[in-house]
Amino acid sequence: MNLLECFQISINEVEDNLENETLTISGIAKKVGLSSFYFQRLFLIYASITIGEYIRNRRLSMAGQQLHNNPDLSIIDTALRYGYETQESFSKAFKRFHGCTPLEAKKGHKLNYYPRLEINVEIKGGKTMDYKIEQEKEFEIVMLTKKFTNDTSMDEIPLFWDEYMKKGYDKVVPPMLGICLEGYNNDTCAAFEYGIGSIKECVKRVPSGFKTMKVPATLWAKFYAHGPCTKTVQGLWKEVYKKWLPNSGYEVIKGFDFECYSEGDMDDPNYEVGIWLPVRKIK
Repeated sequence: MNLLECFQISINEVEDNLENETLTISGIAKKVGLSSFYFQRLFLIYASITIGEYIRNRRLSMAGQQLHNNPDLSIIDTALRYGYETQESFSKAFKRFHGCTPLEAKKGHKLNYYPRLEINVEIKGGKTMDYKIEQEKEFEIVMLTKKFTNDTSMDEIPLFWDEYMKKGYDKVVPPMLGICLEGYNNDTCAAFEYGIGSIKECVKRVPSGFKTMKVPATLWAKFYAHGPCTKTVQGLWKEVYKKWLPNSGYEVIKGFDFECYSEGDMDDPNYEVGIWLPVRKIK
């Protein structure tokens, strides 16, 4: 099953179970044969929205339509149907999404509609990617780690980087790497551990609170791009997973991957960023 097929099946699973309280992200991931962490990453890259947000938006959109079209429907029954345990929590989420209360929706207040995701295949001009496949020996890294969830990581990880720099850790452990450790090796876990650090041979001492990790010898797919850091690395992730990986003949070895950062001004248009993915040939 290729990545686009996984994505389409996951959308179908959500749409078929919007009113099913047993719908879970880990259950969807299992259906497409991926770990919860890896599935959530792929969904975010392909859809530019987390799977949790997508399910929430679709449910609130459908709930609004039903209350608008059927004013006699019970609000609490509608809340339970779409996965909310109390009328209060449903009403708060409903108002954030629609800008009105469920009661106002019954009376004809205008509502927001969030459509089902559809896959559109575009044919565009070719674009080269700067990458290489290399075998690396075992090496060791030093990092400061923190736990994040998929839903909030895009906002919170930059704050973690700010904290790292403000505390002067960059003077002791150069921030060469952003290390993503998959879901604590737990396929049902929605959280993951993220580290900032360096290859150990570049570190004179390991500060208190930092940890070391041996990275086993493996084959790496290494990708590079140039431009202002945040925008460039986010774009590179999309290029890798949407364009290179589905047609590469390789699959990702799940567990960890690296973002690589060079010295210099991260806002410079010539700043270089990299992504290293452990891979193996598809048999």
